[in-house]
Amino acid sequence: MLRSLRQQGYELTGTTLDGENVYASDSLHSARKLVIVMGNEGNGITPAVRDMLTRRITIPAFAREHVESLNVSIATAIILSETQRRQ
Repeated sequence: MLRSLRQQGYELTGTTLDGENVYASDSLHSARKLVIVMGNEGNGITPAVRDMLTRRITIPAFAREHVESLNVSIATAIILSETQRRQ
């Protein structure tokens, strides 16, 4: 499905630990056709899906203590909120 969407001109943006800061990245508002791929909380996005991504974004950690990951529903809410804010 992702391969087909990419061929149709969709930008595949995925959440990864090494991605661009979601608050500084232009990837959420520059693409007219955007797919946001969210990984699971324990393992993230699979390597096969990661290889298909056009861009990678991350939610920066603001806590002093290292937080390994956010709950995927919370992370999705943050990403979608930032996407809407940028429109």
